[in-house]
Amino acid sequence: MSAFAGVYGREMRPQRRHMDIGLFKAARSGDVQAFRLSTTPTDHSVEQLPSCHDFEATVVIHAAAEYSKEIIFGVTVGGNTVLHIAAQHGHLDFATEVCRLEPSLVAAVNTRLETPLHCCAKAGHDHIVSLIIDTARSGRDEGDYDWLDVLRARNVHGETALHEALRFGHELVAKKLIEADNELASFVSEGMSISSPAHDMSKHTTTDNKQLISADHVGLPFPVTDTSMSPLYLAVMTKSESAVEALLQLDSSAFSGPGGRTALHAAVVTPCQKMITRKILKWKPVLGRVVDESHSTPLHYAAADGNQEMARILLKHDPSTAYISDKDGYFPIHVAAGMDHVNVICEILDQCPDSCELVDHNGRSFLHVAIERSSRGFSVVELIVNRKKRDLEMLLNQRDNYGNTPMHLAVSRDIRHLLTAFTQLLKKNIAKISIMNNLGLTPLDLSILSLKSKPGMGLKMPVKL
Repeated sequence: MSAFAGVYGREMRPQRRHMDIGLFKAARSGDVQAFRLSTTPTDHSVEQLPSCHDFEATVVIHAAAEYSKEIIFGVTVGGNTVLHIAAQHGHLDFATEVCRLEPSLVAAVNTRLETPLHCCAKAGHDHIVSLIIDTARSGRDEGDYDWLDVLRARNVHGETALHEALRFGHELVAKKLIEADNELASFVSEGMSISSPAHDMSKHTTTDNKQLISADHVGLPFPVTDTSMSPLYLAVMTKSESAVEALLQLDSSAFSGPGGRTALHAAVVTPCQKMITRKILKWKPVLGRVVDESHSTPLHYAAADGNQEMARILLKHDPSTAYISDKDGYFPIHVAAGMDHVNVICEILDQCPDSCELVDHNGRSFLHVAIERSSRGFSVVELIVNRKKRDLEMLLNQRDNYGNTPMHLAVSRDIRHLLTAFTQLLKKNIAKISIMNNLGLTPLDLSILSLKSKPGMGLKMPVKL
């Protein structure tokens, strides 16, 4: 027991005393001289002690020295030590002096469970990152803590210092952390959750009867939760190419993101990531078929984004992804049609010609979806009409599960340019107006019913069936 503990009957370290204001200012400004004065026994240190008339003078001196030493363990209201503050502000000399005097502070956590390593990684201070790593390594022989625990410490979000570095785009810091401990690449935020998602993937199959693949089923070291975030996912989202390269060198790198997405989903929707997309596919080819919580593949994302080049890359890697539907029964071609992305539709049709036969849960082709969901739909109709092969014209009269043709839907939506387009198709005898749906109504019937519902219009349109 220390002399100071002998005087007061208790140790001070576990109490996390409030930081001395002078020490706080010194840490924030990086004033090494002020720090040394604060942690050196002085006459002022003796004055801070309670009355000691009954003690030997030597005991008082030891108590003063212990008081000066204990002052370094003071914390702010947020639980930050002087090393947290110095690390956050990038004061290397100050941090070096703190680590020399009390190296155990590298393992200290604040109220958000952040270590000094989290703070400097977030701020991008690579020199202090190196200092803390070296200090942690040198302290392993003392047995106070495992130095790897310092590197792998998680904050309240379950994130390591590597997550923080990548989130803020500090590639050099990220590479230093990976070099120091490549197992950090496998740490997924919120990965400590004991419950994994309740996905019964056996209930959802593709058109070729192959089981869908979720991120849970491809060897992650931790269960995937709704908010899971891997270092690789963060690196892709922040376009940290050198960090991505470093992570792809490791087979153990996790790749999950929130909502069941993977780093490949992120790469597909992040601008200028074609090269990264190719590298991820080469690193783990199966990711092209991994679906998110809505059962959407990366190709679904490319289709929704209207990115033809990305769709081409994904299809060349694995054409079978064109035949995987999401939870709503939409295939990538349906998604592209619903967003009016004709360029992606053409790419899918070029590489997978029979994908024009794909229908959703309601038996609707991509043309049905384009007319029902697209803000325009006209461009998809034009695509079908203007194709030299004339291989898609059968879609114009194809009925869904309710018996509706695309023209039924066009009339129901009452969009002028769509109706104009179908009028031209009627003149060419390509589209048929006499086809009845399950209610026995033709597109013309629907048109008349629509007009009758408008004031003053019913008497002007005689019914001709």
